[in-house]
Amino acid sequence: MSTVLLIGASNNPTRYSSMALNRLLDAGHRVIPLNPNSKITTIEPTIHHLAQVQEEIDIAVVYVRAELLKPDIEELVRIAPATVIFNPGAESLELKNELERNNIRTRNACTLVLLSTGQFDLNLDLEEERNE
Repeated sequence: MSTVLLIGASNNPTRYSSMALNRLLDAGHRVIPLNPNSKITTIEPTIHHLAQVQEEIDIAVVYVRAELLKPDIEELVRIAPATVIFNPGAESLELKNELERNNIRTRNACTLVLLSTGQFDLNLDLEEERNE
């Protein structure tokens, strides 16, 4: 089971981040929701700042615009997830380059599509990287 940090988690069921949260949980992942302003309804406690993350994160899933994440990019580098997935609308070449300079893999992809097609799993990511 992967530990997933969901940056931009939402309780609003019409938001893609909320849909992704539910789909990740259904797939058996442990999901830590991050929202600076709201408490997200889930088993794991909501964190409000990246500085609160003190455990190993396998995958960070980003649902916030780059300008909102940019001030905290050093914290994301400190956390050092194996992979960061930038969902549509959250892509940033600048942030992608900064993460990759720190040996953190990145993907521009839709988490919901990755889950639907069986491509979300961290082990598959590592296998794909070895085959490239």
